Amino acid sequence: MKTVKGLVPIAVIVILVFGITLYMTFGTPRRIDSAPSHKIVYQLSESDSLSQIAMVEMIKNIKREWPAAEIEVVCQGSGVFFLTTNKTFVADAIARMGEEGVVFAACNNSMKKRSLTMDELVPEAIVVPSALVELAAKQEGGWSYLH
Repeated sequence: MKTVKGLVPIAVIVILVFGITLYMTFGTPRRIDSAPSHKIVYQLSESDSLSQIAMVEMIKNIKREWPAAEIEVVCQGSGVFFLTTNKTFVADAIARMGEEGVVFAACNNSMKKRSLTMDELVPEAIVVPSALVELAAKQEGGWSYLH
């Protein structure tokens, strides 16, 4: 009987350690900052007003759910007009989103084909040598590709 009484404190300690381990593993809520980072690259190849407005709405939707998401919009073909001061319908939204860290990239190949210069782009725009290379590089770097 003496042996059983001596084992009770040890059994209690083992049960407590096991219970605490289970709780720490499965019972604690995850912190938001421990969530994986989200990196999204969009391709925009159209310049009509509906496409421009839709792009702005898609970015807003992502930012509402994932405020810290990294977003880059790569504009190629006629999509580069999304970033030109005289043909964009959403310059104010681009400015606001640029302040929030959204990157807006114009394809240099598409700009050359349309005889566009950097001076014609909104101030938030950057120029990448090739939209396709930029999109591929982002995907290789773990970014999600949306079109």
